[in-house]
Amino acid sequence: MNTDRSIHESMRSHPRVRPDLRFRFQKNGGDPVYLIEDGLYRQFLHIGVPEFHFLRQLDGVTTVAAAVAASARRFGSRAIGENEAIDLLHWAGERHLLQSPETEHDAESGGTAERGTFRIMQVLFWRMPLGNPDRFMAILNR
Repeated sequence: MNTDRSIHESMRSHPRVRPDLRFRFQKNGGDPVYLIEDGLYRQFLHIGVPEFHFLRQLDGVTTVAAAVAASARRFGSRAIGENEAIDLLHWAGERHLLQSPETEHDAESGGTAERGTFRIMQVLFWRMPLGNPDRFMAILNR
């Protein structure tokens, strides 16, 4: 009974995805996915198309229930259900993708001193892609 109550409360909540996250559409092995780039926590995550559209609904105004309903209208049988929505919220929360007072402060101030050190290191250790190793390996395998 307690679980039903927490699910009901979660469905009425108004979470917000952090506005500083960058989403990019990609094809991964022919499957469409979205790459989430999180500069604040220096992480890259892949999510499916229904998950992307669900997360993009979370603007701090829209309830989780409304986002689930929008997913059902858009994706039909591939839509995010209530249980999947709760799991996705937990997943996003564990990865700091949702707005909270701490992440809001870190985003505004540019992060903690430790993250400032990472930014300095980015300049000192500039990364430049040199090519696609898959093409080179394909030539070797011939």
